[in-house]
Amino acid sequence: IHVGKGKYTLAYSADFDIEVKVYTTSGDEKGSFYQDVDSSLGLAVDSDHIELDSGTYCVLVKARRGNTGTYQLTVKNFTGIPISKASISNVSRQTYSGRTITPYVSVTYNGRTLSKGRDYNIVYKKNRKPGKASIVIQGIGDYSGTKTKNFVIVPKSPILKTVRRLGNRKGKVAFSKSSGASGYQIWYSSNFRTFKKITTKKRSYILKKLKKNRYYCVKVRAYVKIGKKKYYGPFSYSSSVWM
Repeated sequence: IHVGKGKYTLAYSADFDIEVKVYTTSGDEKGSFYQDVDSSLGLAVDSDHIELDSGTYCVLVKARRGNTGTYQLTVKNFTGIPISKASISNVSRQTYSGRTITPYVSVTYNGRTLSKGRDYNIVYKKNRKPGKASIVIQGIGDYSGTKTKNFVIVPKSPILKTVRRLGNRKGKVAFSKSSGASGYQIWYSSNFRTFKKITTKKRSYILKKLKKNRYYCVKVRAYVKIGKKKYYGPFSYSSSVWM
């Protein structure tokens, strides 16, 4: 047979225990397959997949145990089950750690859990910095094509450095940089239940019109903006100041 580079299916049936081998014209074996007769069918029936480079190959069909009889063999382009039809489990928001992030996913098809390395492989993309990352599921074995699952990496929590009174009903808040952040959100409250929120791209902010003789609780978190939507990371530890 002469084929182009790609994946092929060898489909065969025989009324004897069959052995199918594929060789290059120089005699190198590329694949070897076996199937015994199913007593209920009276036939040995199977199909196997093989990866081949462009070129000419010899296909050897023989009986495994000296049997003789008739057989049928076809070689055709491999058409696997599209992995795009599989279901991929959800991935929660991940927090930036400075390292590549590789969350686990479960892949199922028609209620069956597929096996990584047998049915699919995984490639992660843009999975280190805050923003949108991707998991690409690549079908192998009986599956073909790809399917992509996106997830979000959010910035880690900033560290509050300064929470102090300035006088005249003002207070200053300052905090550390959070790598990859698009901006920050400051929460503050005098009753520790309902919070006012300030969004800023700066790492320090002057709170105004605060009430006197009250404790104010302050905390901050960073966000990353993807398109028009903001995705928030975890809060810093809170701190309080007396006004």
